[in-house]
Amino acid sequence: MFHRTWLCILVLTGLAAADTVDLKTAVARVRALEKERIAIANKLAKSVCAVFRGGGGGSGVVITKDGLVLSNFHVTELTAEMRIGMNDQRIHPSVLIGTDPSGDLSLLRLTEPKEWNFTKLGDSDALKQGDWVYAMGNPFLLATDFTPTVTLGVVSGINRYQPGSIRGQLLYPDCIQTDAAINPGNSGGPLFSLDGEVVGINGRGSFRFHERGKVAVGVGYAISANQIKHCLPEMRAGMVVQHGTLNALVRDDIDPKWRGGIRVTFHQMLSPSCAEDAGIKVGDALMSFQGEPVTETNDFLRRIAVLPKGRRVSLRVSQYKDGTWTEKDLRIKLDGVEIVKKSAVRGRKVPEVYLRHEVDRTLAAARGTLQPIEDETASGTLTVRGREPKPLRISHTAGSISRKYGDSLRTATEEGGTDGEKPLDPDKRADMFERRNYWNDLLSPDGTKHFESITLTGGALVNGKTVDRLEATAKDGSERVYFIDLDSGRLVRADIKSRQWVRWISLFLTDWRKAGGRMRPYRIEIWDRDKEKLLQTIEYESIIGS
Repeated sequence: MFHRTWLCILVLTGLAAADTVDLKTAVARVRALEKERIAIANKLAKSVCAVFRGGGGGSGVVITKDGLVLSNFHVTELTAEMRIGMNDQRIHPSVLIGTDPSGDLSLLRLTEPKEWNFTKLGDSDALKQGDWVYAMGNPFLLATDFTPTVTLGVVSGINRYQPGSIRGQLLYPDCIQTDAAINPGNSGGPLFSLDGEVVGINGRGSFRFHERGKVAVGVGYAISANQIKHCLPEMRAGMVVQHGTLNALVRDDIDPKWRGGIRVTFHQMLSPSCAEDAGIKVGDALMSFQGEPVTETNDFLRRIAVLPKGRRVSLRVSQYKDGTWTEKDLRIKLDGVEIVKKSAVRGRKVPEVYLRHEVDRTLAAARGTLQPIEDETASGTLTVRGREPKPLRISHTAGSISRKYGDSLRTATEEGGTDGEKPLDPDKRADMFERRNYWNDLLSPDGTKHFESITLTGGALVNGKTVDRLEATAKDGSERVYFIDLDSGRLVRADIKSRQWVRWISLFLTDWRKAGGRMRPYRIEIWDRDKEKLLQTIEYESIIGS
């Protein structure tokens, strides 16, 4: 859009004297593009807000129609209630839901029950150097009527690493650099792409001092939207986010024999340390993180620092012993960097009604997309670890489940069941119904009546994507953990306590296809959750309802 505008201007100024140029047409085209740009800016401005705490303030942006607002932590800190100025020239009340002090983010909720103008989070990884962007907000608190200031610029750099300050706060590990003017007061405001999506939250800049105070010099930084997505489930769950760490320090060692001439080496272990617990030692080389090669320290710090505490990550390290480097793969649950004092966190209390709303939001996404298991038959193959695949056929009716695996037939009913010629073991029967109950209870149209409790406890990484993590206890006492992709509404993983195997198992649900007009997984991997060992793989060829 903007690049076309500038192209037309160059045509006008550089080729105005040429007889072949139709100036009237060119001017009309420039005017049309200018009108289009103004219309987009006016539309986006409706979701931009001013955020006030005491006598100071900053900016923010509404990202959902029910009034979730993103801003900077250094604008809100842990203040429970904030005032939000929208460009309807009114002040609106809000409550602080969650914060990410290290990443300089806050999530607020406008408390009035209405539909708000909003702009969704986009894909910041799609940005390229030179792309045009808008920055909007309230620099120097100039917008007394809350109409945001608009500045236009380009993406000057991507994947910039800006170290933290103030006890590790305000870490911008994977930020967007822009020359769009960002001044004091712009903090917390949105950086918009040409597609009209929020690709970043403005928060830092390089400044010079002026009679007005600090003034931008054309180097501003925005927290990338994709970094925000990693921590958003924790903030929606009312948490004070801690960013992930291995509690181990790495450095670049020059080694001409190493790939690229630099070996990223562990040189110090802190205590306690998840890295040390996993068997990493001082002197080990870090080869890859989350499946991607690690080429230098800043590259690694940028990738780990966008993840919150508790995420499970994969690493490959190389250990030197007896003159030989040997590589091994590890799965590690990240420790956290504690920024805010525990006493301050304990003093926070987010109103339960808002946390309940975030649970309902996630469940509504799943119910709107997925299909309950009713009367149906699913056919495919089951592969038990270490064995040849065998045909599998599972049939469901209202009160029974039959499962034929190879030549073995097992049938479960509400009263009992059979396993070949023998009565069905009660624990096996309970497991058969639980495999259906965890799915149907979640998708029941009558809300959460099947659950004793269900709580959003933040997020998790499943197949490289951040998803919502909900812990639930059903009315029958069974414990479950659901992992739901809020964008698609798909249940991507479920952890259930198996009575048959007397341990927690994880079901990974993939290869989604339509069955009966709604989505169902056609591939299910069943893992031992504690040992992280694959137990079984189910691959359906057809799912047919009666």
